[in-house]
Amino acid sequence: MELCTLRGISQRKCNCHRMLNFSCQKRQSELNGKDETRKFFASSSLVIAGGVLVAFAEGHIDYTDPHSHLVGYTYSNIVAGYIDAAESWAPLVAAIDANQWKAYSVFARTTSQVDRVGRAFFPTTVAKDNKVLLLVGSHYLIDDSTESVWTKGDWSLALLVGEATRGKQIQWGQPQQLLPQIAQSAQANQLDEFFGAGG
Repeated sequence: MELCTLRGISQRKCNCHRMLNFSCQKRQSELNGKDETRKFFASSSLVIAGGVLVAFAEGHIDYTDPHSHLVGYTYSNIVAGYIDAAESWAPLVAAIDANQWKAYSVFARTTSQVDRVGRAFFPTTVAKDNKVLLLVGSHYLIDDSTESVWTKGDWSLALLVGEATRGKQIQWGQPQQLLPQIAQSAQANQLDEFFGAGG
């Protein structure tokens, strides 16, 4: 049986068989009620609130529009899987084996423009009682056809607050944009990229 480390729980090791290994498994996740398979997951983060263990990660999906120069790139959003912290690992393993466990989209940068894709990354979490605070940095990857290069633009630093109830998905509020609050300081310090630290 394979050994893996779930980052965020003091590097505790656990026996696992097709468990929460976001970094090396494709896994179903739900976005706007529609199931999608992520190409890969990255930057996992774990937190416990209100009796719910929440596993966050970047979920990367292939960009497949045949009319766009972005084919071959991935776009990413932040997904979360919910687990009853009081349960043993066995029911979770059984649910994953039966393809009954999935992650849900929490934050995404969407656009109708064909020259760009949204990327959200490094979910950073803090929990207190039944509240979860999620900090997410994001930007668009934009095709600059005049220079034949890809550029990062329209940066965002968002804070989401969720309320956890055991046995249910976390209820998330609307993202609060933090950049307007720090714009003057960021400009004075010549900062133009903003993201969390993970964990």
